Amino acid sequence: MNDKNNKNKTKPKSSLVLGTFNSEKIWEPKNYLSLPSFNDIQANKIIHTMDELLFPFCNSQQDILITNFPFNSSLSDYLKEIGFEFSSFSLYDNYTDLCGISGQLQSIIKQLYSERMNINISRTAISPYAVVPSIIELAKEINSLSNLPLYDNVVAVNSKKYSFELSKKIKQNDEYFVTTVNELEKYGSNILSKNKLLVKEEYGVSGKGVFLIESKTKLDRLIKYIKKNTNKKPSYLLQPLYDKKFDFSCHLNISSSYTHEILGLRQMRNNGFAFSDISSPSWEIKERLENSSYFDNIEYIIEELKNQGYFGPVCIDSMILENNKIIPLLEINARKSMGLISMKLEEKLSKPKKATHTLFSLSLGFSKKVKFEQFLDTLKKADILYSLDKPYTILPISAGSFEVNKPQQDGQPYKGRLFGIITHHTKIEKDSIMNSLIYLLKELEIKVFS
Repeated sequence: MNDKNNKNKTKPKSSLVLGTFNSEKIWEPKNYLSLPSFNDIQANKIIHTMDELLFPFCNSQQDILITNFPFNSSLSDYLKEIGFEFSSFSLYDNYTDLCGISGQLQSIIKQLYSERMNINISRTAISPYAVVPSIIELAKEINSLSNLPLYDNVVAVNSKKYSFELSKKIKQNDEYFVTTVNELEKYGSNILSKNKLLVKEEYGVSGKGVFLIESKTKLDRLIKYIKKNTNKKPSYLLQPLYDKKFDFSCHLNISSSYTHEILGLRQMRNNGFAFSDISSPSWEIKERLENSSYFDNIEYIIEELKNQGYFGPVCIDSMILENNKIIPLLEINARKSMGLISMKLEEKLSKPKKATHTLFSLSLGFSKKVKFEQFLDTLKKADILYSLDKPYTILPISAGSFEVNKPQQDGQPYKGRLFGIITHHTKIEKDSIMNSLIYLLKELEIKVFS
């Protein structure tokens, strides 16, 4: 009996890895006015499958990835075959509903702590994508609340207003934060006189909640739209459309005892305002930052985040302009991010050494149903599926985003998204592997939009 008790005491601590990728909309106050946009139901369904991308944060079979929908068994088997370890269960059996963790807490608790899962509550930590109310509720249920910062502090530091106030302190003077029509007209016109104008929702996210204005006529249309919605509050960050040379981000973690570690940098390439691919930064970025005050600014931002009472993962979006000026702070994402997912994957794909692991996203159009298993088999037959023996290839990392939507009754193409890793040495090698992938997708009658 004593031996059994001792064995339980040394049992590795389990992590519950879970989250929702639309946390910004949850943080946003209900009375805030969204910018004009098209409600894309298919794109929303894809977002609800992206919790699959969190599997790299699991370190053993004791760690459990909780997803909205079942983790595709062929992808799960493949990932485990190449060395990833995790358990998983889903809240729903199929892709029929748009949903999230909220409202499903009792289902989670019941399943997690049944004999089937056999988890010790007192030795369970929660590892969320972002801290939202349902995560706080779950943490209370499993006595893991001390692992999380206060919710109000999370909401505060993720607002564009907070980033704007910090950017003023580090002498970025090209931006404005507006909460009235008069301010939008005044400061928007000021930026438009010299540049194109970006209007960002206070809780917007990459690819959504961003409005590009190239003319006074378009600005006037936005002002008219706001005046029509008097029951909602405008709350926007105004930025010039910077003459960008490099997009990059700094990733760090602040512990609950308020020590911090800078984890590294990521270079991003975007398609419009949406993420396209991400990898370790070029030598040119590293060299430019080493000869600047960039990391002094980062340390200042970290101390401000601590003073606000935040701890946890942080992504600070930055930019280098064509004239080599550094914009140290575009916005703060105080949560996990695609960059951090990229870093975790790179950490686990440590071989071959000195290779680059680029995380990419492709927007797809389907004219007929293609199962993910068929796509995986096609990669394997073409000899471009990642394996330990053949690393300079493609590693798919999400199946749900690929197959969540269904053929349309009107015969129009329907949407999917492919996330994966390309391992390569040079850009030429990366482009060659990507071209092979695009050719195979076309063979499967799948269009590639980006």
